[in-house]
Amino acid sequence: MNLLGTDSLKPLMEKAALSFVSPRAFPLDDLSAIGHEVPEGWLPPALSRLVGDRLEFRRFCREHSLAVPDFSEIRSFPELSQRVMKLGRFPLALKARGNTGGGKTTFRLEGYRELTRFWEKLQKHAPGPALLEPWVDAKALLEITLHEQGIILSQAGLEQSLTGRIAWRLFPVVIPPAWKESVEKVIGFFQGLLGTAQGFVRLTIALETSGITLLALNAGGNRLEYFPGWGSELLDGGSLVAKCLGVPTPNENKQTRKKFARLGFFRRSGKAGSFPNRLPESVKLDLFSRYEACGRFAALLLSGNEPKKLSQEARTIATLLASSEDSD
Repeated sequence: MNLLGTDSLKPLMEKAALSFVSPRAFPLDDLSAIGHEVPEGWLPPALSRLVGDRLEFRRFCREHSLAVPDFSEIRSFPELSQRVMKLGRFPLALKARGNTGGGKTTFRLEGYRELTRFWEKLQKHAPGPALLEPWVDAKALLEITLHEQGIILSQAGLEQSLTGRIAWRLFPVVIPPAWKESVEKVIGFFQGLLGTAQGFVRLTIALETSGITLLALNAGGNRLEYFPGWGSELLDGGSLVAKCLGVPTPNENKQTRKKFARLGFFRRSGKAGSFPNRLPESVKLDLFSRYEACGRFAALLLSGNEPKKLSQEARTIATLLASSEDSD
C-alpha cells in the first residue's frame, strides 16, 4: 500500500520533507492510491465516506442546506455532450467523482472544443463516473484544516491553466467579515462530525459576492505547510497537525517569527525540462525563505510581514523560472 499517494507532486514532497516521511506522513490526499478508503480510525465513518466521493459529499451538503455547485453525474461522453449542450453556457468544471486530490482531475471547460480532450484525460487518470458543474470564479478560496484541537486557515490561488491545480497558498489568514458568519457555521458543522477523531479534514470554500460555496473535502497530509521548515511554524495549529502526522516540531524563535508565508508551486511540461536545483546567486530577494526542486516540479516559500510584498516577490521568482525554462 502506497500511503504517499500517486499525485505528481509526490517526488517533490518526498525530497522536501524527506526526514519526515513515514507511513503516517501523507496518508490520503490521493485516495486512488489506497482504494478510496480512509485508514481505520483516522476519521469517523460518516466523514470517511464523504472524503472519498465528491458526489456523496455534494449530496450530503445539499441535504444539510450547505451550498455546493449545481452538479450532475456524468457516466459517458455522449451524456457529457448532451448535458453541456443543454446547459449552453461556460465555463464549466469537469471533475472525477472519486476524490483524487491536488486538482489534477479537475478541468475547466471554456468551450465545446475541449470536451473530447478533457474527457479522455479524465478517463485516463480516473476512469469512471464524473461530475459536471458550473465553474466557480470566487473572489477568494479558503482552505480550512480542522483538527480536534485547532483550525488552520489559508488562502489558495489556482494556476492560470484549464485545471483546478493550486498555484499558491498564503497563510495564516482570517475570515473576511462579509463571510465570517457563514464560514464559521460550516466550520462548526464539520467540527461536530469530526469529533475527537485522530485525523483531520480540510475544506475548500469559495467566497463569492452572493455568499459561500463548498467545493471540496479532503483529509490528506501532503501539504508542505504542515511540515517544519515549510511554514508550519507560522500556523497556530501547525504543531497540532504535525503531531497528528507523527512529525517532529522544532523549537522556534518567536522573536524572529514572521506574520505571513506564501508557498508557491511550479510545474513544467514534460518537454520543458527540469527546474534548477537552486536559484541563481544573483537573485536578491528580501523575503526568500526556501526553495526546492525535483525534476519538473518546484516549491518556493516566502515569509514576511506584508502579504502584498510576498505576492510581488513571488511574481519575480515566477518570471525568473519562466526565463530559465526559455533558456534551457
